[in-house]
Amino acid sequence: MSTYNIWFYETDSLFNEITSKEISLDTYNMSSLNVLFDGSGNILCHGILYDSAQMPYAFIYKFSPNLDSLQFKIFTDYTVMFQPSLLRKINKNGYYFIVPEYEGVWSGYNESILSLDNSLSIINSTGVPDQIANYPNSKWINKNTFILTSRKDVMSEPNNRGIEVLSLDTNFSLNHELYIGDHDTIEWPGLLRNLDYIDTNSVYVGGTHNFCQYEICPVICWFSLTNMDSSLNVKWQKFYGGTANYTLWGLRATKDGGCLMYGTIYDSATQDNQRDIYVIKVDQNGLVGVNDNKTDPFIHDAIVFPNPGSDYLNIESGPQISGAQFIMTSLDGKQVIDKTLDERKITVPTQFLQSGTYVWKIVFNNSIIETGKWIKE
Repeated sequence: MSTYNIWFYETDSLFNEITSKEISLDTYNMSSLNVLFDGSGNILCHGILYDSAQMPYAFIYKFSPNLDSLQFKIFTDYTVMFQPSLLRKINKNGYYFIVPEYEGVWSGYNESILSLDNSLSIINSTGVPDQIANYPNSKWINKNTFILTSRKDVMSEPNNRGIEVLSLDTNFSLNHELYIGDHDTIEWPGLLRNLDYIDTNSVYVGGTHNFCQYEICPVICWFSLTNMDSSLNVKWQKFYGGTANYTLWGLRATKDGGCLMYGTIYDSATQDNQRDIYVIKVDQNGLVGVNDNKTDPFIHDAIVFPNPGSDYLNIESGPQISGAQFIMTSLDGKQVIDKTLDERKITVPTQFLQSGTYVWKIVFNNSIIETGKWIKE
C-alpha cells in the first residue's frame, strides 16, 4: 500500500524556496488536505486519511510556525468521504471541526460539528440541521455568528441536491438559512472552497449548476455564483459557461469587492478524456473586466434548459432581473411564448410547439440582456 507525506514548501513572492519539509503520515495514505492558519502562528492540516483496511477517517495535524509537529489526531469515530472544515473559535480556546460522516450506501450522509479544545480533544458534538452534508465550508460573520455551507441531500430524490447556506450562532442555533438550487436540477457546492467574503455584506457562495458527478461528462454545466448579505438575502446570482462541462472547484473573494473562481472545463466535442483549468475573475457585480452581459457570451443573468428539450423548458434567473420578460419566436418571427420572470425559476410547457429551432430573448428595463436558441425535439 502506498503511503503519503505532508510536504510543506514555502517561497518568497518570486517563488524562490525558503523552506521545504516533508512530514510522515506513518502507514496512512491521504485523499484530501486543507490548511488552517489559526492566528497563533500554528498551522493545522486537516482532511481525510485511509488506514490499512481502507477506512477513511477525519484527521488534524498541528504544526508550529517552525513546522515542528505538535499533535497528530485521527478521529476514528468519524468515517468521512468528503473534506471536513475547520474553524478557529473566536476566543481561541479551540476549534469547530465540521465533519461530513458517511453512514453507508442506504443511510447516506450526516454532518456533525465537533467542539474541540486546543489539544484537539472533543468537548461535545452536535448534528447539523436540515439534512445537509458534504463539502462543508465555514467562516465567521462576527464573534457570535458564522456561516456554514454544505450540500443538501434528499436520499429519496437523487436529483434533489443543492447548496444549503446556514447562519448559526455559537450554540449552533439557526439564525437564517438559504437553499440554492432546484428540486430537479443538481446544484453542487464548489468541491474545495465554496464560501468566502471580505465584506460581510458581500458574501460569495459558488457551485456548479447541472453538476455531473464525473467531470468528464458530455453535459452542459455552469459555474454559479450567488452574492448575498450577512442575513443571507440574495443580491444577485449569475451563471458562467453553458458551452461545455464547467465544474467549480473553488473561489476567493478579492479586495476590490469581486471574486476569483477556479475549476475545470471539459468539452466532449473537442476533448478526449482531458480537462482544462478554467479561471475567471469578476467584479462586485459579477461582471468580467469591462464587459457586460450584453456582450459576454459566458456570463448570464438567466439560463434556459434543458436544451434540446421536449415538453417543457426551465428559465432560471437571478433576483437582479426580477420582472424581466422572456419572449420566444419561431424562425419566421412568430411569437410563441411570452412569460414574465417573476420567480427565480419558472417552467414553461412546450408540448404545443412543433419540433424545430426557436429564438428567445430576455428583456429587462427595455434592454435585451440575454438571447439564445432553443431546440424542440
